[in-house]
Amino acid sequence: MPNTKSEYDYIVVGAGTTGCVLAAELVRRQAGSVLLVEEGGRASHRFSRTPVLYPHLFSDARFCYPYETVPQPGLAGRKIRLPAGRGIGGSTLINAMIYMPPHRGDLDDWQKIAGDDWTWDQCQSALRRIETKYPDREWKVTDLHDASQALLRLTQRTDASSELFPYERTTRNGLRLDAKHAWLRSVSSNDLSIVGEVRVKRIRIKLDSAEGIDCSTTDSNHEFIRCTKGVIVCCGAFGSPQLLANSGFGRNVARCSQETMIHESMMLGENLQDHLVFPIVLESPCHPLQSRFSRTERCDYLSKRTGPMASNIAELGAFLGPNANGRLEFCEVDRSCGATPTVQWHVTPTHYLEYPMRDVPSQCMSIAVTLLHPKSRGRMRLITQASCDGQSQIDPQYHAIIEDLHALVTATQWAREWIANHATEQWTAREVIPGDRRASVEQVSRLVERLATTIYHFAGTCAIGKENDAVCTPRFRVRGSDNLFVCDGSSIPSLPSGNTQITVMMMANRLAEWLSDS
Repeated sequence: MPNTKSEYDYIVVGAGTTGCVLAAELVRRQAGSVLLVEEGGRASHRFSRTPVLYPHLFSDARFCYPYETVPQPGLAGRKIRLPAGRGIGGSTLINAMIYMPPHRGDLDDWQKIAGDDWTWDQCQSALRRIETKYPDREWKVTDLHDASQALLRLTQRTDASSELFPYERTTRNGLRLDAKHAWLRSVSSNDLSIVGEVRVKRIRIKLDSAEGIDCSTTDSNHEFIRCTKGVIVCCGAFGSPQLLANSGFGRNVARCSQETMIHESMMLGENLQDHLVFPIVLESPCHPLQSRFSRTERCDYLSKRTGPMASNIAELGAFLGPNANGRLEFCEVDRSCGATPTVQWHVTPTHYLEYPMRDVPSQCMSIAVTLLHPKSRGRMRLITQASCDGQSQIDPQYHAIIEDLHALVTATQWAREWIANHATEQWTAREVIPGDRRASVEQVSRLVERLATTIYHFAGTCAIGKENDAVCTPRFRVRGSDNLFVCDGSSIPSLPSGNTQITVMMMANRLAEWLSDS
C-alpha cells in the first residue's frame, strides 16, 4: 500500500463524518500516529462541493453506497433506498449540510442509557470545538429561494421571531464544507496518513486486543497493518456492524464454517433506528428551484458563490411538540432548554418526490414532516461472507409499532390544517400531495405507507450503553475487546431531535479527548 507504514498507534477505519474528526483531533491532541483508511476515494467531482447538486450524487457509486432495505410491510411492501456517503468525507459529501446540535432532552435520554458521561454539561466543550470549524453558518434571508422567503415572511410573529426559521448550514463562501475540508485540511503533521480505496476485510484480535487490520487495495494487494494503541471503526450504521461481524463479534450472525466467534455481542446489528419523512407537496406561485441551471446561473455561482446553486434545498425548518393538552404546537428553537420536540419540518422549494429527476421541475414546494422519536426498532441480518447464503440484509422495520404510523399521520394532518389556515395568493395554492380528495386518517395513512421515505439518519446498530448487552461501553469501546472502538451513527443509543451530523461529530470529539487523556 503506497505511503503507509507497517505500524501506527491508532488506525481509524472509515474517513466519513466521525473518521475525519477523530483523525484530526487525535493528531491535534498529540495522541500518537494515526492511519485513516477509506474504502472510497478522494471526492473531486464538482457536485461534491456545490451545495445544490448533492441529490445527483445519490446514484453515483463513487460517492454513495447502494444500500437498500428488505421489503417493508409498514411501507406497503416497498424496498427503500438508503443513501450513505462513500469517500473521504463520507455522508458530509451528500447531506443537506444542516448544522444542528443535539437537544438537551436528547442527552438526558442518553444519560439514562449510557450514564453520566453524557449529560448536557459534559458535552458542551465538544460542541464548542465544532462551532469553531463552522463559524459562517447563518444565511441572510435574501439568500433563500423566493418561495422560502414568501413562507418565512408569512410566519413571522415579530421582527425577530418566526414559527419557521432558515437552517444553519455547514457551508463556507457558498461551498459545501464537508468533514474533509473542515477537519483534515488544517492538519499538517507527519503523524497523520490518509489512504483511500482500501477495503478493510477484518480486524485481527488476539487475547481480546486489536492487533491491526487486514486490508486490500483496488489492485488486489493484501496487507496487514499493525496498531499499538487501538483500532477505531467509523464505517456507519451499516458498515460498522458488518466489519465487527467479519472480525468475530456478534451472536446472530451467519458465518462460514471456518470462522470463529470472539465475543457474542448479542445486540450487534440490532436497535436500528431511522427518521422517516412524509412530504406535503403544494402548488406554488413562485418558480421552483431548478434541477438544471442556465449558463448565467452557473457563471453567477462561480463568480459570487450565490444564487440558486448555493441552496441546500432544505432551506427552512420548524420543530413541533405536544402542549399541555397533547396537541401539537411550534417549539422554540433554543435547544438548550424547553421540551424535547417530537416533529420536524424540512421545507423545500421543490416537489420533494420528483426533484431533481425532472429536467423541467413541477412548480411546487414541499413541507416534509418527520417523526423524530419513532418507537420501532429494526435490525441487520449479518452474513460474514457472501458465499455463505447471500448478502447481509437491512430491515429497519418501519412502522412495526403502529403508534409510529399514527403519530406521523397526526403530524401530517396538523401540518395540512396549518397550511390551509395560512394559504395566500403570494405563497401557495392547491395541495398536490396528499390532495384534497384524501382527507380522512385512513386515506392519509395508506398514502404515508406508499410515499414515506428515509431522511438518511441511520443509527443504533453498535450502540453505546452502560448495560452489559450493549455493543459498546459508554466510551465507545467494543465489549469483548480492550482497544477496539466504534464511533459513528451506529454508536447512537437513541435518535436525536433532528439532523445527526453535528451529534456524531460531538461524539468523535469526546472519544478523541478520552483516548488522548488515557
